[in-house]
Amino acid sequence: MADIKTNGGDITKRIFPSQQVATYHTRIAIEKVKELKKMNQQQVEESIEESSHMISELESQILSAIQILTSHLGIDHKEAESIVGRPYSDAMRKVYERFPDNAEVCYLYAESLMVLNAWKLYDFPTGKPLSKDVEEIETLLENALQLHPKHAGLCHMYVHLCEMSSTPEKALPVACQTLRTEFSGHLLHMPTHIDVLMGDYVSCVQYNLSAIVADQKVMRISPDTSGVSSFYFGYIVHDYHMLVYGCNWEGLRSWQWKRREN
Repeated sequence: MADIKTNGGDITKRIFPSQQVATYHTRIAIEKVKELKKMNQQQVEESIEESSHMISELESQILSAIQILTSHLGIDHKEAESIVGRPYSDAMRKVYERFPDNAEVCYLYAESLMVLNAWKLYDFPTGKPLSKDVEEIETLLENALQLHPKHAGLCHMYVHLCEMSSTPEKALPVACQTLRTEFSGHLLHMPTHIDVLMGDYVSCVQYNLSAIVADQKVMRISPDTSGVSSFYFGYIVHDYHMLVYGCNWEGLRSWQWKRREN
């Protein structure tokens, strides 16, 4: 919790530590960008052939866009889309238009649009898009995956896109296969969103077990960021939820009880 002073007086709003950390690091990064640009310019003026303090235009633009996302601590969630979400996405669109082949730019832009339409991408059961953003997201991710089929972030977003559509199987050949080779618990878990929809409950069980093993390692290494009081712990619990769900459908009751005991 943190107290924020507003024009209307002192109002206590809930601010998660991650918001404060993001705001702090973004401010430091922007200050560093300005410092490096100034140093670059000085070296150019002094006819130094190669600057040792280079900051690329791509890096500068991404940081400027992220600053929009992190500069409104404690914002009312009802105003978040108009004040933060859509302006950030619009800023990332401009970066994407300049750097359409960059994997990180494609990922950040796609993610910015998907967050604006969380759980509201397609109508069920018709599969019709609920937002004008959906077609752009689909085209963006599919083009990006042709260039970067092993990019975990792009694969992650594509699974979330396809799982809500009427064609979840589109995520299997590239996105799901890539994520099954990762070492992160949540990324190992992600293809099972598609497995369940396709009736592949054996894979649902197998990869959620792998995700649980990966997460247990992280919990031992970094209990502060993956322990029971952390934000990530919700993702860990979800692996167990999906595991039990897959066991139910596959009839693997013995696995359910074994996991429950653990």
